[in-house]
Amino acid sequence: MANGRTSTSSLTLRNPTASPVSKLTEDILWLIFMINTVSYSPSDEELSDPNCLPLNIARLSSQVCHQWRHVLLKTSSVWARLLDWRSLNQETDDWRNEVLGRTGTSLLWIGGHDETDSDEPKDSTLLFFHRLVVDHWERIERLMQFPTQYERIDGLRYVVQRPAPNLKMFAFPDSPRDYHEFEGSMFAGQAPRLRVFHAMGTRCHLEIAWMSNIRELALGRLFNNKVVCRVLTQLPRLEILELDGHTIIDGYQPPVIHLPELRVLKLWACISYVACIKPHPGCALLLWQEGQTDRDPFEVYTQAISTLIHNNISMHPAKRAYLECRTSIFTLSEAHIDHSGHFSRKDETFDITICPDTTSSFAVIERLLLALESPYFSTTLQMTLACDVMMESTRVCQAFNRFCSHFSGLEILSLHPTDINMLLNDGCLEHLLFPKLHTLILLGLGSVENRICWIDPFTRYLSYRRDRGFPITTIDLRTELCFQGGIPKSLECLDSFAGMKILWK
Repeated sequence: MANGRTSTSSLTLRNPTASPVSKLTEDILWLIFMINTVSYSPSDEELSDPNCLPLNIARLSSQVCHQWRHVLLKTSSVWARLLDWRSLNQETDDWRNEVLGRTGTSLLWIGGHDETDSDEPKDSTLLFFHRLVVDHWERIERLMQFPTQYERIDGLRYVVQRPAPNLKMFAFPDSPRDYHEFEGSMFAGQAPRLRVFHAMGTRCHLEIAWMSNIRELALGRLFNNKVVCRVLTQLPRLEILELDGHTIIDGYQPPVIHLPELRVLKLWACISYVACIKPHPGCALLLWQEGQTDRDPFEVYTQAISTLIHNNISMHPAKRAYLECRTSIFTLSEAHIDHSGHFSRKDETFDITICPDTTSSFAVIERLLLALESPYFSTTLQMTLACDVMMESTRVCQAFNRFCSHFSGLEILSLHPTDINMLLNDGCLEHLLFPKLHTLILLGLGSVENRICWIDPFTRYLSYRRDRGFPITTIDLRTELCFQGGIPKSLECLDSFAGMKILWK
């Protein structure tokens, strides 16, 4: 058998009274173990449970029965892919060395660090992983972010200048609050299998000799746009690109960068790149920019952003959207909201957040709304609105009207009670009719005292829709607070809307 397993014949138990799982062949068992440990992506809740970490799943599986233990212990390819520091963060090296021994000669996957980790690696764990990288460099297939210590950086500098014949995924080790620069030629110019490269807290020499096959690239704030643009022009097969906080060289005119296979573009405080990067038409855009003004070349940026988003939703119709327009923030995202008021941005194809300069807030938001309006949003079925600037600026209100008029297919609208007035703002109401809208979800109702102030504008909006033949059929009040003992008297006014369903618990 391949994949680091000793070649043996498949074993099937012949006992007719045995349970079905005991009749599985070794090939099927191996596949199950690989899916449960290597391929499975745990949820956020499972990540907080040590028993759900892949290495611990493998350890527990090996203790189920003799047959399972026999298959797992000889399957070096499973153990070699589970070198996660969170599972190996013990006081001594006993278990770490045992796991390393079970990897045999298989290619190694090393990683496990995440910015959200609350645990800190022990000193013995740091030393073990440092030795592991130094001693087994040529065996490493994946080396994603793992924590290190500043005093060990010099040793890692030496290692990454050695050829990396099997390396496919690489991220510089994370050293919180420290930024580093690696001199010399990365991988001695030899990393023929490298597909993923991340350098978010480290600067190194970017050379096409070892980057030519890269499909995913992430570069952090120690780089500048001149260096990055030079490299990007030589990576036409790039599929995922993440850039964070780069220095912008004054007077530098970046070239047009054609990336025909780019599927995901992430720009954090790097808005200028949207004007020069030309990705695949269906490319997802995730962007965050702070302190933006309406001065040139912002108009160029807004047009580039709108082109990217419109091209994307023309190929991947947006079924949901989240729009927030406030004096301090503008967000447009394909986000999902649940009944608890929590947002999920795991599967979005666009997510842009612009935090305007206070002196340019209205102008920035108006320009964004006008640039982003498109008939492509007619496919959106569910939207969340969080807006309070329409009451302060007529021009922003008009731009907001035009933008929202394209959501003709909207069926479900979520909003906070304090934002209901925007549906009744003078000049805005006609455009916010949303002809197919049938459900309103109210978010964050808060205390009893705060439930009354929104009743009047709310009932006015319901009456407006009913009188024009577009009644709301469902009001969903199941948010952060459940009503106990029945709907309060402040909501008895809804009795006049015959046939309307109210969900409140």
